[in-house]
Amino acid sequence: MDVNNLTGSYDFREEIVAFQTDDPIDRHFIYQAVGIAQEDKEGKRAEQNLAYQEAKDLYEAQTMRDDSPGAEADNCRFLQEVFSLLYAVNPDVAISCDTMNSISTTMNKLFSFHKRELGISGRVSKRKSVVAYRHHRDMVRNIIQVAHGDPSDPDCAKNFLRAAYTIGNFVPTPAGCNGPRGFRNQYVEDYWDLTLHYIYKWYLTTSDEYIKRIVGLSKAAVYRSWLESFENWDAFIQKNFMQPFVEGGGVRYSYEPEAVPKKKDHFGPPKALWKGHLEYDAVVLPQNEQQISEFFTNAARAVNARGELLIEALKRSCFMRVKSSI
Repeated sequence: MDVNNLTGSYDFREEIVAFQTDDPIDRHFIYQAVGIAQEDKEGKRAEQNLAYQEAKDLYEAQTMRDDSPGAEADNCRFLQEVFSLLYAVNPDVAISCDTMNSISTTMNKLFSFHKRELGISGRVSKRKSVVAYRHHRDMVRNIIQVAHGDPSDPDCAKNFLRAAYTIGNFVPTPAGCNGPRGFRNQYVEDYWDLTLHYIYKWYLTTSDEYIKRIVGLSKAAVYRSWLESFENWDAFIQKNFMQPFVEGGGVRYSYEPEAVPKKKDHFGPPKALWKGHLEYDAVVLPQNEQQISEFFTNAARAVNARGELLIEALKRSCFMRVKSSI
């Protein structure tokens, strides 16, 4: 893939794995298995581990485009190239790409409602999910495919699985801030609406307590510097192409990355990815399959819409670069 031919539906996992299937469910588990096998190859897990053995079988059946340790879609060279054309990079701040909405967090919660059928004990993890997929593939597929509550969007789970590794679900953030936002973070748990919620609160109050809820104490200073570089909430939304994730804004679908809304066109607060998710006493993780289906639907639609904005901006950037070279 090259920048000039990039589309909003391009799966950046293709930079790592040459998938032999277009099925989004199979791709999800193959990519998880590749990650597990690579981690174990680095000595992080015992080879006797059941999940490793199951993952290894899937991994060894794949044709790898990038088999280097730790290679992932959100840190691949091509994605870095794309965002370098869209963002003015501050040389004093190390930037990496963050996956805004995780698949695993919600998928693991979905499987937790079916642990008995899937033979899973204890906390559901990506490793246990891969084992379940290997031993109960049809059952796993059925659980995923029927997890919807909106008759108008019966393929909501598949649609999100297709969208999760497209450009619309990635954002450049300070290096080292991706992990703290997602790994057992009781305030955010890798949900982008909650991340935006605390960013919005920070712009209103400048209280670092909101930043700590996103990335913890150790990364608070660098995250604050990053947020300060955008001046205000409106500029943050506009320059990061987050319009589909928030309420309001008269220039909501402007493709000009440097344009900042006029005062009367302020962007509103974030949209909840399921009903009630941003309320004061809301539980961070979904509590039923209805909420999971709402997440799949709303996240996929917002990610795809943002992807369209990014691709349009990328075309403009490439055009301007060519024009300036003539």
